[in-house]
Amino acid sequence: MSNQNISISVGLAAFGMSGRVFHAPLLDAHSGFVLHTVLQRNSRNVLDSYPNVEVVSQFEALLNNEEIELVIINTPEYLHYEMAKQALEAGKHVVVEK
Repeated sequence: MSNQNISISVGLAAFGMSGRVFHAPLLDAHSGFVLHTVLQRNSRNVLDSYPNVEVVSQFEALLNNEEIELVIINTPEYLHYEMAKQALEAGKHVVVEK
């Protein structure tokens, strides 16, 4: 049985410096991940580099999307605990930056 066609659908909680420079490019380069949704409250500039992603302005929209399996929390650290808790309670796998 091959895992070559399996990919994890990812929601990225922010597209600031870490999202642009680290998370999105690495997710895009690895065939095991699909960057599905990005949270951007004030901009949609993620679409310049990743035109096929869904952009949402509310974290709850990202959490309520049943297609998203993994949420990467890369927001300012004072938001990490609450966002990670919400994502876990929504049944998502979670990676917290730092």
